[in-house]
Amino acid sequence: GSRKLIFLMIIMSVINSVDDVYLLVNLYNTRKEYDVILNKYSEDEERIFRLEKDMYYMQSLTILAAEFKKLEAEGVPVIWRPLHEAAGDYKWGAWFWWGNGGSEVCKKLWRYMYDCFTNEYGLNNLIWVRTAQTSYEGKPADVSYLKDWYPGDDCVDIVGADLYLSKGVSSVDQFNLVNLSVKGKKMVTMSEFGNLPNLDDCYENGALWLYYMNWCAFDENGKPALYSKKSDGTYNWNNSTEDWKQTLQNTLTINRGDLQ
Repeated sequence: GSRKLIFLMIIMSVINSVDDVYLLVNLYNTRKEYDVILNKYSEDEERIFRLEKDMYYMQSLTILAAEFKKLEAEGVPVIWRPLHEAAGDYKWGAWFWWGNGGSEVCKKLWRYMYDCFTNEYGLNNLIWVRTAQTSYEGKPADVSYLKDWYPGDDCVDIVGADLYLSKGVSSVDQFNLVNLSVKGKKMVTMSEFGNLPNLDDCYENGALWLYYMNWCAFDENGKPALYSKKSDGTYNWNNSTEDWKQTLQNTLTINRGDLQ
């Protein structure tokens, strides 16, 4: 089966190994927008800062490409989902550095990575997944926003959405929005979720998610948990063991053991 890797890349001052690249959470949420690819420098200090970050970005890609080559040599395909949730909320703004510079910068970062891995390093085992954001001020966004952030059919294989909906809330509208943004040309995945989707509701309404992936959470003792709690004790999401059994045993779910 495919390996799924999510790229929450930290730009670090020193990168020595792939382990460094995988220490991955949000260094770059600062006031400085990452627009080095557009070459917009307002002053020398800013220019030096961005050139330095650009160097480490490219160095990270080189390290990752070497690891992907090893997997390719073993015949392992990788479901590759970089630069996810780039737009954040279209009204409130981005929450990761790769979205801070806006849609044009982010698309250039994506296409640069795609060209680097595909053409420079000749990788042919990556399945490119583009996560689209679906909210504007916490409400369903207009499809034009999704289209504006989309890097292009030629460098995307699958599109998806990260959904943290209340328990029992339908995910059909989000599926339709993402599907519409690419004119039905790509398979659509629920690339992250909190509460499990209602598969019967999805099927009955034509929301045929390719796959769904629960974001990992940990309990108060640091152990993996089926739920995620807020500081006030209420739940971000809460899936029981029985919820999982029913979902995985649903005839609409294809498990790895079902494939021959």
